[in-house]
Amino acid sequence: MTVYKKYLKIASTYALLILTYSAIFLGLAIFAGTYNSTSTDYESMDVKVAIVNRDKNTELIKGFKEYIKNHGELVSLKDNDEALRDALFYRNVDYIMIIPENYTNDFIEGKNVSIETMDLPDSYNSIYSKNLLNKYLNTANIYLKAGISDKNLTKLIKEDLNKNIEVGMLDKQNDIDFSMPATYYNFSNYMLITLTMVVITMIMISFNEEKIKRRNLISPVSYKSMNRQLMLGNYTVGLAIWLLYVGFSFILYKDAMMTLNGVFLVINSLVLMIFIQAFSFMIAKFTSNREILSGVGNVFGLGSSFICGAFVPQNMLSPFVLGLAKFLPSYWFIKANNEIIKLVDFSFNSIQPILIDMLIVLIFALLVYIATQIITRLRLKK
Repeated sequence: MTVYKKYLKIASTYALLILTYSAIFLGLAIFAGTYNSTSTDYESMDVKVAIVNRDKNTELIKGFKEYIKNHGELVSLKDNDEALRDALFYRNVDYIMIIPENYTNDFIEGKNVSIETMDLPDSYNSIYSKNLLNKYLNTANIYLKAGISDKNLTKLIKEDLNKNIEVGMLDKQNDIDFSMPATYYNFSNYMLITLTMVVITMIMISFNEEKIKRRNLISPVSYKSMNRQLMLGNYTVGLAIWLLYVGFSFILYKDAMMTLNGVFLVINSLVLMIFIQAFSFMIAKFTSNREILSGVGNVFGLGSSFICGAFVPQNMLSPFVLGLAKFLPSYWFIKANNEIIKLVDFSFNSIQPILIDMLIVLIFALLVYIATQIITRLRLKK
């Protein structure tokens, strides 16, 4: 096992590089996981609403202001166009309502009057604020049509809208939030590919230099034995990197990783690592140029992560991009991760799509291994 021991000795010189990459990855993964963390608990929004009242301070308007205060923050603004637009631009308010003169009397008399509004485009808070306005006015309209006098109107609206309904999420899939572990493992696609390919190809260069290669060919160790020892070295280093990242996930997300979902995430990442090992070994056979090999590792890791859904969720990518991504194993790895975190039933029918995704990644690895053997034989003949 002379070649294998030498391989490990060279690999030990890259320990600092591995730790540096890992530290950067952990920072990015924790930040992204926190940002993308989701919760299945329902919470009402707190919105910032400004009401510019050009009417009298009637009971109807007083009641509406109180209703807004109970569901958000009532912001006071000057009644001029520049101040209102600045407040929206600087996000001081989410929604502005401008009540015209004589609005209350016209509304009670059933005239077709409206409240002018200004809002942030495509803002959830703006939509929620608009719903608050519509809910209040629709409730008032119902009572007016029922013949309720304007004196009792505000009181009845308040009593009606103060009735709360318990809101719960149906089909809650897991008590544990798997969004952060999923982000961690999806992000690991980039780091596992980049770090493993860079380290392994750099080590392989040491054995592929022309002088070293010729010396090895006349050594007592057969070419097949040497290749097996190099492959063993690759898998040893790859396994060490994989265990490092899996270990970090258990430290950061202990509760999630101690479930069957967590076990499947670990297995899925191991399947990806098998492909990365085979691919790294093949790439190292093409050239001994360190700059090219380092560039290939970074470009392949970064490119596959972008188009396969590691950085941007797959459901946000275009069909064209996803169509291209299906030709890369990273797509199936990330797809499996997204399916794993949704699992609540671990019957064969439930896990079958995940097993198929893993099998596809293994087929990629097998094809790469076959291609490597062909390339090795052709280069040996030359």
